[in-house]
Amino acid sequence: MAEFDLVIRGGTVVTAADTAACDIGVKDGVVHALAKSLGRGRREIVAQAQTEADELIIANCDLDNCTFGKETAFNFAQHRRIEHYSIITTQTGVVPTT
Repeated sequence: MAEFDLVIRGGTVVTAADTAACDIGVKDGVVHALAKSLGRGRREIVAQAQTEADELIIANCDLDNCTFGKETAFNFAQHRRIEHYSIITTQTGVVPTT
């Protein structure tokens, strides 16, 4: 019986800390294993990009980790109001420098 639903052979995995050539084991739509050599998969793909269009990027990110940024720097209700931009919304033409 296959250990994974899908095994991608010879992929390149890039993280914030490292880059590694390895097999990628996917089970139930989730990456479960990264290793130099994985067991069998029900389906197997040999990763071989011949052009940039062949490349596949998968990003796992937890958007809940962005809460601080969304509530502070990207708080549009507090910081992105039209009155803060009156000079660029009302001025027309060039203003000479003194």
